[in-house]
Amino acid sequence: MIGHSGIHIGFARACQPLPIDAPVALTLRAQHRRAMTSWTDTLSWLARLAFWPALIFALVMAVLPKPPQVPGMDLGDKVQHMLAFFTLAVLAGTGWPRASLVKAALWLSLVGAGIEVVQAIPVLHRDSDWRDWVADTLAIVVAMMPVLAFRHVSRKA
Repeated sequence: MIGHSGIHIGFARACQPLPIDAPVALTLRAQHRRAMTSWTDTLSWLARLAFWPALIFALVMAVLPKPPQVPGMDLGDKVQHMLAFFTLAVLAGTGWPRASLVKAALWLSLVGAGIEVVQAIPVLHRDSDWRDWVADTLAIVVAMMPVLAFRHVSRKA
């Protein structure tokens, strides 16, 4: 159909969004929100479930006189500390999304300091190094970035 100006009027109508009833649109939005909430709740639950075994594993490996080494993964002591505490911080931050990140970071940093105190016990034949605690704390701080992103997404859900 050609209008007064010679422009095809049918094209303008085709570009308009299809009319959707308000209740249908609200239902679709609610379903999307429920799916997102379900996804973030499931991820939080899995993180809580994984946190405790990960913490126990990290503590046991920290106090073993000669912890086993993964073949081909000689990353060095500082990198192992950082990987462990990055993982713990991500699990804690996503597992308890309403908890204070500052408190979680402080508690995890305190765990790292405690490990260094325990490693100073001569019978364990481990080396205590304050720089390991600094590496732990740095990894915790870096881990807060993905945790903040997760919390932002879960808040929008």
